[in-house]
Amino acid sequence: MMRTAICFMAFMAFMSGLVLGLDAPIPGYTVVDLVWSVDAFGNGTIVNITGPVEKVYDELKRINAISITSLPEAPANIDNITLSQDLSQAINCVGPWETANVGRIREGISHLKGVPGKPANSPGPGSCGRVSCSYQSAIWWCNDNKFTKTLDSFGAIGDCAQTIIDACHPTNDKIVGQNFKDGNWNCIIRRDNC
Repeated sequence: MMRTAICFMAFMAFMSGLVLGLDAPIPGYTVVDLVWSVDAFGNGTIVNITGPVEKVYDELKRINAISITSLPEAPANIDNITLSQDLSQAINCVGPWETANVGRIREGISHLKGVPGKPANSPGPGSCGRVSCSYQSAIWWCNDNKFTKTLDSFGAIGDCAQTIIDACHPTNDKIVGQNFKDGNWNCIIRRDNC
């Protein structure tokens, strides 16, 4: 039977110092390069791809992986997405960053929700990887534990970012914020170079 889903398992690889070209989203934090181990052809052949989710899909298209034609499309009526209320989080709607475009962040959220597998982030505290970035609008995922943090899904990071949008009430299609989650991890929405 042909696989209809790609098996993703993300793990973090430390680079010497900072990942070239990226500044940490928070002073004192470390940037780690996301490395996605992908069963690209559905036959157990693992391909390692480095970068945010958009780059993963581009590379899978380039190597003609199993039926990857594009990133998952954002739902037509994305404003109606609802989340369960999670009282175990604290949201900062300001921050020291420049604002990102809400539409591009929503696209990143949709992309993250379309990726199967469980993401893992290197031990922290302050270990951050940029999980989505397009048109100068980025979503970062940070681990503040002293051990590798694994989430149940990439959608959990998307939900984290969506909660920032829901709580921070963007104006003029601009948004910035940080969402601290139970389990000692957080996500950040901000402008970034990409």
